[in-house]
Amino acid sequence: MSVASRTSELRKAFGLTQQAFADRLGITRGAVANWDLDRSDPSDAVISLICREFNVREAWLRDGTGEMLEQLTENEDRARFFGGLSKENASPEVLAFIDALRKTPEPAIRAALEFVCNVYESYNALQKEKGSESK
Repeated sequence: MSVASRTSELRKAFGLTQQAFADRLGITRGAVANWDLDRSDPSDAVISLICREFNVREAWLRDGTGEMLEQLTENEDRARFFGGLSKENASPEVLAFIDALRKTPEPAIRAALEFVCNVYESYNALQKEKGSESK
């Protein structure tokens, strides 16, 4: 089995079309189609990108060794998530949010989280109330 066929397996495991897979990687759908048809393999740079974007183990992608996906701890997953948010192509709004969060003291973050949780709980209660009224 080739690298190209494993990219197709990965794409299907995530339930992504060729276009959606290409969009996540910032490449063309044609490149993904060529891998699906086993016409070519992704470059080393794209292999690295696939591994980062989908938490894929490089050894699995290159030669089928071991499990497909990396098993990350919650903290590793959080770090990867926030690292992904601050990519070069991140919007100015996302970067401003990350910068503001970094500069906010923890007690203020806790207060904001409590507020958001209360709003969410109130919203859910209203949704349940609406659902029971319509029956």
